[in-house]
Parts: sequence; structure tokens; C-alpha cells
Amino acid sequence: MDAPHFEEWFTKVLTKLQRNDVTVLDNASYHSRRLEKTPTFAWNKDAIQNWLRAKNILFDDDEVKRQLMEKVSNVKENFKSIFIDQIAEHKDLKKLLDDAIAQVTKEKWAKCVEHVKILETEMKGLDHQIDQTVDKFIIRVSDSSSYSSESESEGDN
Repeated sequence: MDAPHFEEWFTKVLTKLQRNDVTVLDNASYHSRRLEKTPTFAWNKDAIQNWLRAKNILFDDDEVKRQLMEKVSNVKENFKSIFIDQIAEHKDLKKLLDDAIAQVTKEKWAKCVEHVKILETEMKGLDHQIDQTVDKFIIRVSDSSSYSSESESEGDN
């Protein structure tokens, strides 16, 4: 999966969401593509200056890269917009999310946690069963196998 494919899919999903629907995203990199890149020390000085200029951040032309990057560091949090957030805001997903979160009571959350604990216990049991089954299929190869010694002794006759 990559950001463009995920964003296309997410846009389609948003059109199908109804009141009280919730979307949950993990921290996969394609979920958090930035609208624009912020300068790093890998950027050349001219590119950093152009970025600062575009953001109306004042600097002196004789400032060195380190000084320019300090200015970037002081403001970069203001320019870390995530593409998916922009899509969601256009679909009023923020309001949907806030409404959904408001409906999560302490009791509902406790039930969810208990359900996950039960599933974890079941999965641990399955993991043990899988390990036992896989161990039966392991073929151990060693220097002395009965097949090779039989073949060698037959050739001696």
C-alpha cells in the first residue's frame, strides 16, 4: 500500500460513512503523508531560504544553514499538515469523530478491553497449537543420514 492508493480508498470510504461511524488508523507511513515537506539539513541553503520566504519567515541572506534550520525548527510544527486530515476535514469527519468519541463511555471502553483480553488468550492458545504442529514437520538434516550410509554400503558390494 502507498499513500496515493490509500488516500483514494479513504476518500471513497468517507462518502459511505454515516453518523456514529468511526474510522481507526494506525501509524503506517501512508496514513500520515504530509502536504508538504519541511526542510532538513539535507536540503541546500537556497531551498531552505525559498521555503522560509514562502512562509513569510524573515531571515538575513548572510545567515548560514544552521541558523536557517533553527528558524525552520522554531516553526515547522505549524506546517506539518497531514493529507488525510485535509480530506477528512472536507468531509466533516472531525465532527463525526468528536461525536463518536463523546459516546465512548468508561463502561463501553472496559467491555472493549475485556474483549481484547479474551481474544489475546485465544490467540496465545492457537499460537501454541501452531508451534506444536509446525514442529512435527521440521526435517532435521545432519552429516550422517541412514539413507546415505545405506547407499554407500550397497555400492561396496
